[in-house]
Amino acid sequence: MDTLLIQRRLRDLGLDPGPLDGDIGEKTRAAIIAFQKQQGLEADGVVGPKTLAALAPELSATDALLTENIVRKVAPKARPDIVSGLVEGKASLAAAGLVTKPRLAHFLAQICTETGGLRHLEENLNYSAKRLTEVFRKRFPTLEAAKPFANNPEKLANKVYGGRLGNVENGDGFRYRGGGLIQTTGRFNYEAAGFADRPEDLRKMPGALDAALVFWMTKGCNAFADKNDIVGLRKRVNGGKIGLEDARLFHGKAAIALGL
Repeated sequence: MDTLLIQRRLRDLGLDPGPLDGDIGEKTRAAIIAFQKQQGLEADGVVGPKTLAALAPELSATDALLTENIVRKVAPKARPDIVSGLVEGKASLAAAGLVTKPRLAHFLAQICTETGGLRHLEENLNYSAKRLTEVFRKRFPTLEAAKPFANNPEKLANKVYGGRLGNVENGDGFRYRGGGLIQTTGRFNYEAAGFADRPEDLRKMPGALDAALVFWMTKGCNAFADKNDIVGLRKRVNGGKIGLEDARLFHGKAAIALGL
């Protein structure tokens, strides 16, 4: 995200972003909040997709890049609400810099990998005891250790996510469980995406897309897409290489669908 451009655009609109230094400090954040209030947007001081789209509406000219047909070619079993949310969010995609076919192909590959082909916007935590020893080996080294948490998503989430990722209150592990198109997890990450006070909205459209695009922009994912670095992108999104083969498969489908 070009913060210097944001500051210049705010200044052009008669708002005071402070020094044009490319840093979102107190003055810039105050100018962003003032702009958001003017536009009737949520005044949180975060330059998410909707705010960026309002600041740079010319980017929406790339709307034609994404259609329902393209999404269906990449993820044939995608949920209708997710497909429509993506298509209706084309301006937000463009505002996040997804303005080229290669970038869009990589974005689709990553969100399809994280959501099982655009079918799930919430982490599945309903595991058998045996599966828990496979997925969370360090936490559940034996079946006996896993049994109390088997088929109990809330108890499991509070166990594996409690006390980390910014989760400090009782129940935070489940409250801020994996969700959205990028599987945002933990209070800290929900807060960064602007959903700390309404976590349930991140686990449905359009919040799921908004949160994913905030992540995509702040983590510099377009730079990896421009280099066709799918391994680097996977590490950025997942923290490791889990799901890399799925991402490659979805990327191949997206490349074909987009005519790359």
